[in-house]
Amino acid sequence: MIATQSLSEYQNNLAGLNPELFIGSLVWIGITGQMTGENYTPVAVTLPWLVQQFQALDLDPRFLPCPLNPINIFKKVTTNVTRKYPGREEGSFVTLLVREVALTPEYVLRKIVKEVRSTHTETLEYSTNLASLKYYRGQRSGQGLIAGTETLKWAVLNTVDEDDEPWVQSMLEEILEAYREGCERVHSDTIRELFRNIVRSLQAIAVKPQAGIYFVQNGHQVTLDALKQLALRIGQGCEFHQMPLLDTVDQRTMLTEKFQDDIEVSVASLVAKMDERAAQGVLSSKAYAVLSSQLNTIMERATEYTKLLNVAQGRSGAALEVAYDSLQGLVELIKVKK
Repeated sequence: MIATQSLSEYQNNLAGLNPELFIGSLVWIGITGQMTGENYTPVAVTLPWLVQQFQALDLDPRFLPCPLNPINIFKKVTTNVTRKYPGREEGSFVTLLVREVALTPEYVLRKIVKEVRSTHTETLEYSTNLASLKYYRGQRSGQGLIAGTETLKWAVLNTVDEDDEPWVQSMLEEILEAYREGCERVHSDTIRELFRNIVRSLQAIAVKPQAGIYFVQNGHQVTLDALKQLALRIGQGCEFHQMPLLDTVDQRTMLTEKFQDDIEVSVASLVAKMDERAAQGVLSSKAYAVLSSQLNTIMERATEYTKLLNVAQGRSGAALEVAYDSLQGLVELIKVKK
């Protein structure tokens, strides 16, 4: 009979070993939300609360999300909302959706559009006067936006048929609720990116980034503990696990492969930026300095992990040579702005 042990028991056993036996840790980030019966509730917290937690846990405020932009929220919540239902005539189907009509410095105007599709005549009919949604950007002074002047207004027009009115009202209610929620709270995607950005700042290796799994070297325990506490305080299905990784040949081989992949992805992204600049035919000295700094950061990281894993750079070294050659090719395009 094969003996088994729980994850917590395994972690407790590892905790009693000499720290020098570990090469670092695998960390797993899970921002999944909660299921109540068949209903799913995504993770959401207010930005002021998140700021307080960062201060209490001594996390770097650079990784806090930017203040919420109401007009971007308006655009987001009106982009994908739809309604579909049978039309008045047999064989016809109605789709309600939101389309942008005007975009000006003063406001954004969107309208609910009615699309009627008939399976008999194979035609489409449109009506655009069901409801208008206008977001006023707000008044600005020398110090910025005047508080309270940004407004969201809409009008249900008299031409709405009885068959359409409940569907239009339902859309407007959904938009308003989503808009209010979006203005007040930071949601799952932003929180997930926040955790990942902090872990990446620790020079982590992306072992399986789609699943939120990274390798972090020893020496960053204070930050990892803070992230675990943050996940616990957020709750709502948020998890942050750390698993010490024994320093074995197999683990070094796995990390080497993942590191090579990671560097190649970073270099490919940087080379794409360089190629874009080269295609423009001109480059400011400031832009060149930014690209050069980004390459140096990747090279320093490669050197650090080459020493840690005790392997030749291999694929990562070849990729870095390509990036260095691309950077050198930009030198003749530099024009210093006076």
